[in-house]
Amino acid sequence: MPPNGIINKVAITKEFEAIVLDKSLRGEDFFLYTLISPTEGLCYCMKKIPSRKTAILPDFFEELFLKAEQPTSGSVFFMRDFECINKNLHLAQNYAAMMSAGEISKFIIQSANHLESTQKLYTYLKNALNAFQHKDKHDIVHIKWLYVFVKSEGFPIKEDFYSGLPPHEQEMFSTLILTPTEQVFLESELTEKLLRRLQFWINSLF
Repeated sequence: MPPNGIINKVAITKEFEAIVLDKSLRGEDFFLYTLISPTEGLCYCMKKIPSRKTAILPDFFEELFLKAEQPTSGSVFFMRDFECINKNLHLAQNYAAMMSAGEISKFIIQSANHLESTQKLYTYLKNALNAFQHKDKHDIVHIKWLYVFVKSEGFPIKEDFYSGLPPHEQEMFSTLILTPTEQVFLESELTEKLLRRLQFWINSLF
């Protein structure tokens, strides 16, 4: 035992990529970040707020490469350094896309611990965040992301969800899924209706 009965707390240092799903203030000195990482899965990371007001901190939906320490006796990381790989600034310029990205983040936070592959989930999220740059396509991007996600997890979206749609909505859904995002031109009321139907079906699975 060390002098004075003090037990050394050993921490493991890791470097990994992650996307910021959420952040919240903890006390006056720290932010708690909720991250999704291809290697660490859904994880939580504390970051001390610098005393310099000009210091830059990670923000929502940014892709990071970070260096963090994780105590062997705990699960929360402590961020020591980070590099922003992609800020996804187009989201800040599109309120509807930002809201859709927020819904996707909440869904990931609620379900990530039950999923088989966070590597795939991370890749799908990166692709979706990038696709939000297409103006007025937020519902389309959201639907495509949910479709790819549930299909990759083995849920019966074709046998159950798709087969339960009216014929005209089946045709619209197929067109939306098979056509590149920038080439999909459907009325927003229709895509919003399809999105809510799909979300309702997915919620019944969890």
